[in-house]
Amino acid sequence: MQTTMDFGKTLRDRGMKQVLENSGSWSETAQAVFAIIRPKVAGTEMTGEDIRRVMCDAGMHQPHSPNAWGAFINLLVRRKLIEPTNTYRQMSAPTSHARKTAVYKVAHNYWNI
Repeated sequence: MQTTMDFGKTLRDRGMKQVLENSGSWSETAQAVFAIIRPKVAGTEMTGEDIRRVMCDAGMHQPHSPNAWGAFINLLVRRKLIEPTNTYRQMSAPTSHARKTAVYKVAHNYWNI
Protein backbone atom coordinates (compact mmCIF):
# COMPACT_ATOMS: atom_id res chain seq x y z
CA MET A 1 0.00 0.00 0.00
CA GLN A 2 1.37 3.40 -1.00
CA THR A 3 1.60 5.96 1.78
CA THR A 4 0.74 9.61 1.36
CA MET A 5 4.46 10.45 1.49
CA ASP A 6 5.25 7.87 -1.22
CA PHE A 7 2.44 9.24 -3.39
CA GLY A 8 3.78 12.77 -2.91
CA LYS A 9 7.25 11.65 -3.99
CA THR A 10 5.78 9.92 -7.03
CA LEU A 11 3.95 13.10 -8.04
CA ARG A 12 7.10 15.19 -7.45
CA ASP A 13 9.23 12.90 -9.58
CA ARG A 14 6.61 12.81 -12.33
CA GLY A 15 6.41 16.61 -12.33
CA MET A 16 10.20 17.02 -12.50
CA LYS A 17 10.43 14.55 -15.35
CA GLN A 18 7.68 16.39 -17.21
CA VAL A 19 9.24 19.84 -16.78
CA LEU A 20 12.57 18.57 -18.16
CA GLU A 21 10.81 16.85 -21.07
CA ASN A 22 8.98 20.10 -21.84
CA SER A 23 12.20 22.11 -21.76
CA GLY A 24 13.20 21.00 -25.25
CA SER A 25 16.96 21.12 -25.70
CA TRP A 26 17.43 23.23 -22.54
CA SER A 27 18.17 20.18 -20.34
CA GLU A 28 20.83 18.86 -22.71
CA THR A 29 22.41 22.32 -22.95
CA ALA A 30 22.36 22.64 -19.15
CA GLN A 31 24.10 19.29 -18.78
CA ALA A 32 26.79 20.36 -21.27
CA VAL A 33 27.34 23.70 -19.49
CA PHE A 34 27.54 21.95 -16.11
CA ALA A 35 30.14 19.54 -17.53
CA ILE A 36 32.23 22.58 -18.56
CA ILE A 37 31.99 24.40 -15.22
CA ARG A 38 32.22 21.33 -12.99
CA PRO A 39 36.04 21.04 -12.94
CA LYS A 40 36.22 24.64 -11.73
CA VAL A 41 33.77 24.06 -8.85
CA ALA A 42 34.47 20.43 -7.90
CA GLY A 43 34.67 20.07 -4.12
CA THR A 44 32.85 23.37 -3.59
CA GLU A 45 29.71 23.62 -1.47
CA MET A 46 26.94 25.29 -3.44
CA THR A 47 23.19 25.70 -3.41
CA GLY A 48 21.07 25.18 -6.50
CA GLU A 49 20.89 28.97 -6.70
CA ASP A 50 24.71 29.16 -6.73
CA ILE A 51 24.90 26.53 -9.47
CA ARG A 52 22.32 28.43 -11.54
CA ARG A 53 24.28 31.69 -11.14
CA VAL A 54 27.60 30.12 -12.19
CA MET A 55 25.97 28.41 -15.15
CA CYS A 56 24.30 31.63 -16.29
CA ASP A 57 27.62 33.46 -15.94
CA ALA A 58 29.04 30.78 -18.28
CA GLY A 59 26.34 31.56 -20.87
CA MET A 60 23.47 29.26 -19.92
CA HIS A 61 20.10 30.72 -20.88
CA GLN A 62 16.97 30.61 -18.75
CA PRO A 63 14.52 27.72 -19.29
CA HIS A 64 10.87 28.02 -20.30
CA SER A 65 9.92 27.56 -16.65
CA PRO A 66 11.86 28.36 -13.46
CA ASN A 67 10.84 24.88 -12.26
CA ALA A 68 13.28 23.43 -14.78
CA TRP A 69 16.17 24.60 -12.59
CA GLY A 70 14.86 22.57 -9.65
CA ALA A 71 14.36 19.55 -11.87
CA PHE A 72 17.89 19.98 -13.22
CA ILE A 73 19.38 20.15 -9.71
CA ASN A 74 17.43 16.99 -8.84
CA LEU A 75 18.91 15.33 -11.93
CA LEU A 76 22.43 16.26 -10.75
CA VAL A 77 21.68 14.74 -7.33
CA ARG A 78 20.30 11.52 -8.83
CA ARG A 79 23.40 11.21 -11.01
CA LYS A 80 25.59 11.86 -7.95
CA LEU A 81 27.20 14.87 -9.61
CA ILE A 82 26.31 16.91 -6.53
CA GLU A 83 25.96 15.43 -3.06
CA PRO A 84 23.68 16.71 -0.27
CA THR A 85 25.57 18.06 2.73
CA ASN A 86 22.46 17.97 4.96
CA THR A 87 22.94 21.69 5.64
CA TYR A 88 20.80 24.62 4.53
CA ARG A 89 21.26 28.33 3.98
CA GLN A 90 19.15 31.23 2.89
CA MET A 91 18.81 32.07 -0.77
CA SER A 92 19.86 35.53 -1.95
CA ALA A 93 17.66 36.16 -5.02
CA PRO A 94 14.90 38.62 -4.07
CA THR A 95 12.23 36.42 -5.71
CA SER A 96 13.29 33.52 -3.44
CA HIS A 97 12.23 35.52 -0.36
CA ALA A 98 15.32 34.40 1.62
CA ARG A 99 13.92 30.88 2.04
CA LYS A 100 16.28 28.15 3.15
CA THR A 101 17.63 25.80 0.54
CA ALA A 102 19.83 22.72 0.54
CA VAL A 103 23.60 22.97 0.22
CA TYR A 104 25.38 20.44 -2.02
CA LYS A 105 29.00 19.52 -2.56
CA VAL A 106 30.02 19.27 -6.20
CA ALA A 107 31.42 15.78 -6.64
CA HIS A 108 34.84 14.90 -8.06
CA ASN A 109 33.68 11.66 -9.74
CA TYR A 110 33.83 12.79 -13.37
CA TRP A 111 32.75 9.47 -14.88
CA ASN A 112 29.06 10.24 -14.13
CA ILE A 113 28.78 13.16 -16.58
